[in-house]
Amino acid sequence: MRISEVARRADVTTKTVRSYESLGLIAPRGSPMATRTAPSTMPGWCARPGS
Repeated sequence: MRISEVARRADVTTKTVRSYESLGLIAPRGSPMATRTAPSTMPGWCARPGS
């Protein structure tokens, strides 16, 4: 899942997702196209209410 998709689902900015990443709250994974992606399952605290 791309960082932008994680941000959209969590209703936060991509900058916030990257901040979480730098704090070690989420871990990025590389993709074959050398783009950083987030796990497809997000922690419960990161999910949008009602989703």
